[in-house]
Amino acid sequence: MAGLAAPATATAAPPAGTAPAPTVEERRLDGEVPGEILRRSGFAAVTPAFAHEL
Repeated sequence: MAGLAAPATATAAPPAGTAPAPTVEERRLDGEVPGEILRRSGFAAVTPAFAHEL
Protein backbone atom coordinates (compact mmCIF):
# COMPACT_ATOMS: atom_id res chain seq x y z
CA MET A 1 0.00 0.00 0.00
CA ALA A 2 1.35 3.35 -0.93
CA GLY A 3 1.91 5.95 1.78
CA LEU A 4 2.29 3.53 4.69
CA ALA A 5 5.50 3.38 6.68
CA ALA A 6 6.78 0.89 9.20
CA PRO A 7 6.16 1.92 12.81
CA ALA A 8 9.05 3.46 14.69
CA THR A 9 10.96 1.23 17.05
CA ALA A 10 9.96 1.80 20.65
CA THR A 11 12.68 2.50 23.19
CA ALA A 12 12.44 2.19 26.93
CA ALA A 13 12.38 5.37 28.96
CA PRO A 14 15.26 5.85 31.40
CA PRO A 15 14.49 4.82 34.98
CA ALA A 16 12.92 7.52 37.13
CA GLY A 17 15.44 9.50 39.13
CA THR A 18 18.27 9.24 36.60
CA ALA A 19 19.41 12.44 34.95
CA PRO A 20 20.26 12.51 31.25
CA ALA A 21 23.93 12.74 30.34
CA PRO A 22 25.18 16.33 30.15
CA THR A 23 25.52 17.88 26.72
CA VAL A 24 28.85 18.97 25.24
CA GLU A 25 28.01 22.57 26.11
CA GLU A 26 27.18 21.67 29.72
CA ARG A 27 30.48 19.80 30.10
CA ARG A 28 32.39 22.88 28.92
CA LEU A 29 30.95 25.18 31.62
CA ASP A 30 33.57 24.22 34.21
CA GLY A 31 36.47 25.08 31.90
CA GLU A 32 38.86 27.99 32.25
CA VAL A 33 37.42 30.07 29.40
CA PRO A 34 33.80 30.21 30.65
CA GLY A 35 35.08 31.06 34.13
CA GLU A 36 37.24 33.86 32.77
CA ILE A 37 34.34 35.26 30.76
CA LEU A 38 32.18 35.22 33.89
CA ARG A 39 34.86 36.96 35.99
CA ARG A 40 35.49 39.66 33.38
CA SER A 41 31.77 40.28 32.88
CA GLY A 42 31.31 41.30 36.51
CA PHE A 43 28.65 38.69 37.17
CA ALA A 44 30.91 36.31 39.11
CA ALA A 45 29.95 38.01 42.38
CA VAL A 46 26.25 37.21 41.95
CA THR A 47 26.70 33.64 40.71
CA PRO A 48 26.48 31.92 44.14
CA ALA A 49 23.25 33.72 45.07
CA PHE A 50 21.76 33.03 41.65
CA ALA A 51 22.63 29.33 41.87
CA HIS A 52 21.11 29.17 45.36
CA GLU A 53 17.86 30.74 44.14
CA LEU A 54 17.58 28.20 41.32
